[in-house]
Amino acid sequence: MKQAEREDIMIRSIQRGLIVSVQDMVAVTGASEATIRRDLDRLEKQGALQRTCGGAKLPEGVASPSGPTWRREPSFASRQEIMDEKKRLIAKCAVNLCLDGETIMIDGGTTTYHLVDFLRGAQLQVITNSFPLAETLIPTRNRIILLGGVLDQESLLVLDPEPEKVISRYFAAKLFMGIAGIDENGFTNNDLPVIQSERIMLEQAGEVIVLADSSKFGKRGALRLCEFERVNTVITDAGITEEYRQMLTDHGIRIIIAD
Repeated sequence: MKQAEREDIMIRSIQRGLIVSVQDMVAVTGASEATIRRDLDRLEKQGALQRTCGGAKLPEGVASPSGPTWRREPSFASRQEIMDEKKRLIAKCAVNLCLDGETIMIDGGTTTYHLVDFLRGAQLQVITNSFPLAETLIPTRNRIILLGGVLDQESLLVLDPEPEKVISRYFAAKLFMGIAGIDENGFTNNDLPVIQSERIMLEQAGEVIVLADSSKFGKRGALRLCEFERVNTVITDAGITEEYRQMLTDHGIRIIIAD
């Protein structure tokens, strides 16, 4: 990843009031720790950020921008209708993997949101960062834990500047998550603040289940989320090619085809 791309990710994340750590940037960009530290030093000299122990934050006295100029993805509402029927079928298969009484974690997104349609009769403890998902589950028998933080009004995710302090309190038997892309490099997404939360969710889950319609294969998001080895199951639709089916199988990932 080029210097300009790394710096853009840092600045956009800091503008959202988030603390950017050196280790997070190493993980999502693939750059060395020394390179990231040099990037941060350079941006601090330009007044774009303030260095902290192990990372950086918004300079003191500088307010976060009020407008969504930093957004890297379309809003939740604009993405909701894309591949809608396939997302519903994928979500239905995913809920079949849940056992009553389990604690599950659901990462917010348009595919995972469809889980609510099939969780109405379940009795689970659901941990999520998705405001609409939590709100929709209120009338059901499920116990809901909405992770704390600030509501992002575009993605409708609740994000915390230091997600490890919130998410690491919980452990889930299963994590259900969506992604922006899957290719030979692994699983990717587009938004550093979201990935910061997702990477901690990955640490706090026993089994990781990725919900991805077939259009996500061959695509690559801006940032690396995780390697193949961290994912146990991928639920997709019949549009997955034999090439990508074999790629997942070679990495020991179970594939479930929703139909």
